[in-house]
Amino acid sequence: MRLLISKHFSKKKNRLHLSEYSQVSTKVRSQLQINQEVRSAASVLINLIYLLAAYDKLPQINYQKSLKNNKKRDCI
Repeated sequence: MRLLISKHFSKKKNRLHLSEYSQVSTKVRSQLQINQEVRSAASVLINLIYLLAAYDKLPQINYQKSLKNNKKRDCI
């Protein structure tokens, strides 16, 4: 954002016309919107990875529990 604004300032000796303010603000808004979309997509992917990892570990946990239960039965 700062780089975008500073580029426009340097072109006109630190003076922006009203139309240029509008252009800069729309560019900044669009960049912020893209950043928000990327963040939300990243959080969805992270949650999906956690769910897949938990789902992947679930059979192992159930298998380990069944082994423990079988050992207890064998000892009795």
